[in-house]
Amino acid sequence: MPSTTGSSFPSGLNGLENVRPLGGSTGAMLVRDPATGQLFVMKRGNSPEHIQEEAIADSVYEAMGVPVPKHRMYVDDNGRPVKLSEYIEGRQLSELSESERKEVYQQMQQHFTIDAIVGNWDVLGAGLDNVIVRDGIAYRVDNGGSMRFRAQGAEKVGDQWNEYPTELYTMRDAKFLAGNAYSSMSFKDVVDQIRNLPDDRVAQAIALVPDPQQRRILERRFEEARRTAEIGEMLMKDSFKEAYADDFTRHSLGIRNAGIVDKMPRQMSNNPVEVDPYNLFDGSLNTPEAKSYTILKDENGVEFDNLRTRPVPGGGYANAPPSLIGNLADYMKENGMDFKFPSAYLSAQGCNSWSYTSSAMKAWLAGQRTIDPEETFYWGTSLQTSLSNLQAIVQNGKYERYSQSMTAFHAFNYELLRTTDLPNINRDRQEIVLVRTESKSVMNMYGLIEGDRGVTMKRGAAESYSGYLPIEICGTEYTVQSVPLHRIIATYLYEAKPRSGGTSLYTDRENEFVAMADGIPFDYVAKKDVLNRMRSMVESN
Repeated sequence: MPSTTGSSFPSGLNGLENVRPLGGSTGAMLVRDPATGQLFVMKRGNSPEHIQEEAIADSVYEAMGVPVPKHRMYVDDNGRPVKLSEYIEGRQLSELSESERKEVYQQMQQHFTIDAIVGNWDVLGAGLDNVIVRDGIAYRVDNGGSMRFRAQGAEKVGDQWNEYPTELYTMRDAKFLAGNAYSSMSFKDVVDQIRNLPDDRVAQAIALVPDPQQRRILERRFEEARRTAEIGEMLMKDSFKEAYADDFTRHSLGIRNAGIVDKMPRQMSNNPVEVDPYNLFDGSLNTPEAKSYTILKDENGVEFDNLRTRPVPGGGYANAPPSLIGNLADYMKENGMDFKFPSAYLSAQGCNSWSYTSSAMKAWLAGQRTIDPEETFYWGTSLQTSLSNLQAIVQNGKYERYSQSMTAFHAFNYELLRTTDLPNINRDRQEIVLVRTESKSVMNMYGLIEGDRGVTMKRGAAESYSGYLPIEICGTEYTVQSVPLHRIIATYLYEAKPRSGGTSLYTDRENEFVAMADGIPFDYVAKKDVLNRMRSMVESN
């Protein structure tokens, strides 16, 4: 069992004198070593496992440079573990003035990510008595609510302790006690803190956990925290607002925590074709060869794996197991969102990318960026029209639910593309190569000619692309782009609503991806060269 070593600790428990009870959720006793006169806090916890876990948490904190009392573990005459900690004489949070407490909270924020990773919801204590300030340093003196156990010793259940540190978000929520200390932290503060965790200290902290299963959970929580920070940093560098990056990563982690990513297919591919793929789309798009190019199958030959509901004999769709879209809809419902918003968008986008609902989503999405929407994007009729459409959809207090639902849907698409090995994805770059057609008049307006490479033009905030079989929609001029996975807003791969079956957009033939591709250069290529250019772009580094 990890212990803080030190010559000041007694060699055993016999002879220690009780001074007074200290209270706390599981009871603690202030004791004195008569040989030295030194005071210690003696704790037995709610159970042997509980006090052992608390000692492990103390050791993890110490390894990460967080101020905690030094401690040592003993075994009493009954064979039960006992923890002695140095007695920190100072003032509890409850004894501080409001301004003093604010200063302490700012100090505690420097180690917020460790509180979240070890799951220490009760870091402050119900009576603001778990932190003591001595000589200006805030010590976390009672960490019994960390890891597997709650403060009073009950074992955490379900997703309260697993490999996903959702406390990175819940402990910053002002609705919860820990939010008193952490709700003022910016998401950027959290990202920077995670990115700066020293590798050697993290490795040392993980190694302190003796149980292999719990050690792996702690290791995964550090990994998931770093993954979250990586995604958040990527979004903010790409001009997504900090608040959006915060919400996006919260849902990214939440979707993983809900087990949805675990159910995603690991690979899907198009059927092999016997004809020259460069000529596939010169003939009928309804040929078996063409269809096979847009129907993706998993490693077991199942079309679109579990992304779409498959009807069961005699029961149809109603009695079929839920698809991943059904799982996503459940996640949204459980977290105060509504899948009807993404579903309505998908249905509208499949018919007309500038429909009332589609243009509203464009306005919302553009609003999640720090760039000027008027200068950056094409707006069809006008930006104001799209904003008016959005206002009509979210009236009567629906904006937050709409925004969170669409953000979670965006995060779902990102997780799907990052998890599933699909054709045309370059894993090293985390990009997917797509093709979009434009009219000749539009290309002329921007002064572009066939053969141009690495060029840009103003497009809508969320535009339609083909993923595999190039389709001519509103134009005959072909452009090929490599789009970062986090810029993909929707795909045709899944169903539009739970238990509906089929594609989410127009048809599988159109193999549509919706992307936010501003600032991303494209190549303007001849029709006969499109698939060849897509392939070379995927393979390039």
